[in-house]
Amino acid sequence: MDKYKPEEKAEDATDDSRMEAGTEVGKLARELFGKPVDVTETVNGQLNLPAMTDRTQVEIEHETSVICEASFSYQGCYCAVDILKRENDGWAGNI
Repeated sequence: MDKYKPEEKAEDATDDSRMEAGTEVGKLARELFGKPVDVTETVNGQLNLPAMTDRTQVEIEHETSVICEASFSYQGCYCAVDILKRENDGWAGNI
């Protein structure tokens, strides 16, 4: 909304508290998986999606056990997975 339709973005007093609660839940969830690698990249406060997809690929190639914010792009479509975990026969994503 910030980038494409800022005039339609509605904020209320509960937005900040919801964001903070979401951040805390994310931290707790990560603790369940040991020491994950977070591939989040930002530039000037904005997510750097190409850098995140590149870092995800590097971590997959290094056989990293758990990747947070694993990011993928295919034919112009972008997808991020909160937690991507290596399993015996492949990967399992947790959103």
